[in-house]
Amino acid sequence: MMRSTPWWFLCILAGCTHVRPDDMSERDHRLVAATQERAAADHARQYDPKAVTADPLVGSQTAEAPGPTQDTYSNPTSVQLMRAQAHLRLAHAHTAAANQLEHFEDEACAEESAAQRAACPLVTGSVDRVQELPDGLRLHLKPGVEGAALARRMRCHQAFARTLAFAELPSCPLYSRGLSIGLVAAGTAIEMRAQGASGAAELKAQAKVLFGSELP
Repeated sequence: MMRSTPWWFLCILAGCTHVRPDDMSERDHRLVAATQERAAADHARQYDPKAVTADPLVGSQTAEAPGPTQDTYSNPTSVQLMRAQAHLRLAHAHTAAANQLEHFEDEACAEESAAQRAACPLVTGSVDRVQELPDGLRLHLKPGVEGAALARRMRCHQAFARTLAFAELPSCPLYSRGLSIGLVAAGTAIEMRAQGASGAAELKAQAKVLFGSELP
């Protein structure tokens, strides 16, 4: 009879620890994953499947009828195996998050070079009018502007910034966490929608600085 597993290890092994891609940059996810893999290997080396010990357990006894005595068996190093599994699970979660960020950038930037991905898209010269929406902005493009190409560059930079957790790169107005960018009105306008009231307010504040008098 083996000792029961601590509830908090069962929670970790069952996936109670959630890792979100946007919690950190792609690079940091991979660094954490590598650290967790090393920790898993360290704990795994301390596990000995043969290290089983017997613990005497006395059954119910009375003066008239002494009860039987039985042994329970446990492995004092089994906790190391559970710790290794917990670290490995976390490593896999961070690797998956990093891969998701990388895939998101590659998909959004399929036609853009590394330099183009990092460059802040210049939109002011392409915008004729800026319309405020409840959750963001609609950028009405000037005649002759290729809306699909501009929207693609904007989505690419948003994806690139996301892999860096919106840090470690020069500030670029209008780009932030949770922003969605879409082409509308038959390609003559681009909508930028933020998450939550605070995100929308920040987006509009940045737009007033960037476009100035062009805002209503």
